[in-house]
Amino acid sequence: MRLFDVGRALSVGRRAGGVHSLAVLADGRLACGTTSGHVVLWDAGTGTCVGTMAIEGIPAALAALPDGRLVSGSSEGVMQLWDTRRAAAAAVAASRCAASAIPKNVLAHVPHGAAALVPLPDGRLACACELTHNIYLLEVPPPATYE
Repeated sequence: MRLFDVGRALSVGRRAGGVHSLAVLADGRLACGTTSGHVVLWDAGTGTCVGTMAIEGIPAALAALPDGRLVSGSSEGVMQLWDTRRAAAAAVAASRCAASAIPKNVLAHVPHGAAALVPLPDGRLACACELTHNIYLLEVPPPATYE
């Protein structure tokens, strides 16, 4: 995958596989779901990779929430909620000495995998599933607070 910006390209590399999904986080970082089962976070301004998260399956859909968190929906139907806010990463790094750790929760399991994810104005998430005619409405818990 290459992202072109005035002659500059970002590449996830051959080991990451092809790009399957994209989302822009509230702070401008780019989340890229790859066919190798990873979500890669990019600082699009500098062109640097700022994080990699392994998920269950292929991240078929990504949704950036207004509060800065990210939801990934896999081809296996696992919806994961990632706290990609910078404060969350800093808190984890301070407590566990693991700067690359990003807090996550399994939000839900849906049949047949996710085809699309859309945040709704009321705070829920709409998930369209592959191979069915169903749209699931998922409750999203409030974000953790960090001092």
